[in-house]
Amino acid sequence: MIEKVYLSRIARDSDVIINLPKLKTHSLTVFTGGIKNMYGTIPRGYRTRFHYEYMRIEDFSQMLTDVFSVIKPHLNIMDGIIAMEG
Repeated sequence: MIEKVYLSRIARDSDVIINLPKLKTHSLTVFTGGIKNMYGTIPRGYRTRFHYEYMRIEDFSQMLTDVFSVIKPHLNIMDGIIAMEG
């Protein structure tokens, strides 16, 4: 789906990435989990643009999977003590 994935230099140059997402929902993904949290590793301008370019749930989810497949965190620990909705 995405031909090029632009990542922050910090994420790209890191030896180890530990992903610490919160348990929450999202209007375009139903459940966000660790995959949506890695969306923060792409530059803000692309994040804003992708919300408008991929408005169908299937397209947005595929785009998130594309980003996650490039960044590949070594460990995911989800905080589910207080969940967020919306």
